[in-house]
Amino acid sequence: MNNHYLLFVSLLLINTVSLAKETAPTQPATSPTEQASSTATKPTATAAATAPEAAILDQGKQLYSAHCVRCHNTSVYTRKNRMIKSYESLKTQVQRCATNLDKPWFDDEVDAVAVYLNANYYLFKEKSPQ
Repeated sequence: MNNHYLLFVSLLLINTVSLAKETAPTQPATSPTEQASSTATKPTATAAATAPEAAILDQGKQLYSAHCVRCHNTSVYTRKNRMIKSYESLKTQVQRCATNLDKPWFDDEVDAVAVYLNANYYLFKEKSPQ
């Protein structure tokens, strides 16, 4: 898949997610139970995606579910001292993991996993052009 197309779709997805967050009404939870419940039911970026975006996110989710969770769970993406600080370093880490697992992923597969992780955990706004 063309890297420019993936970049365009990724940026479109990030803008859509950002816009949805800005326009969504917020009601502060008053107890830890309400807070847990409000975050548990919060829709992911996958749910708000358009058809092309959803296809990339679905591919990323499938690859992630089949390969990434073997080594670590989602806490690695949400911890305060996470090592990934930019979208480019996220893509580099996804490629590193695929290489270490002897997965001959194409660039579009690495991109799909990076887009999925970014949309659901990292939420980096800037991406370097390919």
